[in-house]
Amino acid sequence: MTAPTRTGEMLAAYFDLRSDRGPVHARIVGLMGRRLTQGRPIPACQTVTPSVLRYAIAQDAPDLPVIDDPRALPAARRSPEWTHLCRLVENWDALTVPDRLRVARVLHKLGLWGALLRLTPPPRADDTARRTLTRLRHLAALKARGEDDFPIPPDMYETYAHVARHPGAPPEERISAAVNLAAQHGRHDRTPDDIAPWAALAMRLLESGSPGPVLASAAWRAICFLPYYRNDHAAVTAMLDEAERLALTALETGDHLTAVENLRVLHQTRGRAARDPSTAERHYRRAVDLDPDDPQTHVTLADHLLREGRRGEAYDAYATAAGLGAPYTRYAQSRMDQCCR
Repeated sequence: MTAPTRTGEMLAAYFDLRSDRGPVHARIVGLMGRRLTQGRPIPACQTVTPSVLRYAIAQDAPDLPVIDDPRALPAARRSPEWTHLCRLVENWDALTVPDRLRVARVLHKLGLWGALLRLTPPPRADDTARRTLTRLRHLAALKARGEDDFPIPPDMYETYAHVARHPGAPPEERISAAVNLAAQHGRHDRTPDDIAPWAALAMRLLESGSPGPVLASAAWRAICFLPYYRNDHAAVTAMLDEAERLALTALETGDHLTAVENLRVLHQTRGRAARDPSTAERHYRRAVDLDPDDPQTHVTLADHLLREGRRGEAYDAYATAAGLGAPYTRYAQSRMDQCCR
């Protein structure tokens, strides 16, 4: 018999837009709900909702409804924040483009791909907000097909390239586009000559502008692909040191939740980039400390421990992840079995 999980408790924000518990990504959903209701900017986040999240929740917590539109949640179960989102969706045609973008970002984070696709026929890419809506729509289309492993939708490459090069685009958007282009090549073809132009552009923009510390930290972390594939480990370390300095600054100056999320992702990157197992483990454990309710941090640590042959410790970490729940329940349970072989 499968042990019960805490999925319903940990991911309640994905059904009420207000809960302040669970992993950092879920608590950011609650923050988004509060910001949406207050008419304030929606925070940017680095944890992209997996395409299978709602399916995984349904497996663990069958009492929670499977929905792809906020209005499908029964009225009796709606929080004030969720009700506000439903009103905005109902009045989509009357919303300004910036308000549509705020709603679209929330729907994207909630994993409500169907609603986002129905609301956003491809708009004209003639200003910043419409370009962002176009990108969110393309991402939602890929997510709806179960595709997760992409930094850039395939047919959006030239749009990202145009934004990255355009001197009139907002600096934050240019940095984000250049970083995503460098990451696209870093994850797929892994050719330094293809990564280099975009990484160099991102570095110039970072050094000439004044982006917020979270964006700057995330950018330095992402473009360390280039020296990594050139085996320049000293440059990788220098870039990640700068990313960590900025991440720690963000903890003191910005939104605490998004700063914690960024620092957690950074430590996991440092774990993967580490050249010895003990350093990698230290970073993976720091990520667990920062986000102990996220099963992903425990799974990453457990995978490392299993590779090192430490089956008992790996089993315990997988068991913690399985208990926390979706979307890592089944994976963690299968790895627990492997630890016992």
